[in-house]
Amino acid sequence: MLVLKRIGLLILVFGLLITITTGLRSHNGTHDDDGTHTAEDPYLEFTSGADISCDIDGKRFTDTKTWDANGNLIVSFWHEKPRDPIIKIEAEAHGYGWAHITLYGNIDGKPFDIDGNSNDSVHNSKTQKLGDWIVWFPADFSSPDQEISWEYDGKFNKSPKEYKWDANGTIKLVPVYWKWTSALIAIPTGSWEEASENFHRQTDADESGSWTVDRNWKTQGSGSKKIPDNDEDDEDNSEEQGNGSPTVPDRPGSFELTPYKYAIKLRWTDSASDGGSPITDYQYQKQSSRSNRRNWSSWSDWTSAGTGNSTWLTGLSKGVDYAVRMRAVNDIGPSTVTGIQIVKTKK
Repeated sequence: MLVLKRIGLLILVFGLLITITTGLRSHNGTHDDDGTHTAEDPYLEFTSGADISCDIDGKRFTDTKTWDANGNLIVSFWHEKPRDPIIKIEAEAHGYGWAHITLYGNIDGKPFDIDGNSNDSVHNSKTQKLGDWIVWFPADFSSPDQEISWEYDGKFNKSPKEYKWDANGTIKLVPVYWKWTSALIAIPTGSWEEASENFHRQTDADESGSWTVDRNWKTQGSGSKKIPDNDEDDEDNSEEQGNGSPTVPDRPGSFELTPYKYAIKLRWTDSASDGGSPITDYQYQKQSSRSNRRNWSSWSDWTSAGTGNSTWLTGLSKGVDYAVRMRAVNDIGPSTVTGIQIVKTKK
């Protein structure tokens, strides 16, 4: 019986010591140690401002494709591998409690897609617990230095252009303290409570930037080449070619595309040289992203020289990427093909 009393006394003393130690540590600490504080002084403060970033800000993603003279794709690679952009908000704090975080981001004015719910504000908020404490016991076991962070992905668009992003967010700190409900210190009863609004702290941040997607699409070869005449005397023909006989023209100097819903307006500049024979046609080929850029249309069958250097590509689908390339034609034959331009019809 005596042994049992002694054991009970030891348990009571041991519990008392633990309770006193952890209890004092929990709610009577100072701002410089790892203690949680009383209702009159529940400490949780920012040690840095909030910072917002986008992990591909300032990046340039270049897609290179090369076709041979017959339109066969022979090279295809990205100079920097495309990836979904990630926006992140970060801050640091000291103390224990909760961080309530909101973060909103846009790409060219459209919200970052969050799990397919870009318009659902619930997906733009998060609560983060700062520190580790036992729900039913006045003790904590972690460092009071807290890192606050939250991030989510957007969608990478591979169409060539400069993409602008912007984001804004808020972090609100709500400290906690231990509230006793029992007068018996050896039996620690109470609960962790959120401090009043007087002790809440908030920091805001906003940031913006951009990244760029480029195309480097081209065909092999450039300039003009000579096409032999069908004369019977090959030697005489060769001499004539060496003395200024007509050749195919240079390719068009440049061209631009203006997209509409079901059409594209094509404008171009003249070739630098007609090869010694007047240019009769400026022709184009097109292909859409729906054909995976493998199947070019036939060369356009129209005479365009002298028509104001513009025409319409009609009968297209809305919201689709189209690749276009051009060539010039005279009586000798067609020029080499220009590089490729890509444009998306409007939706």
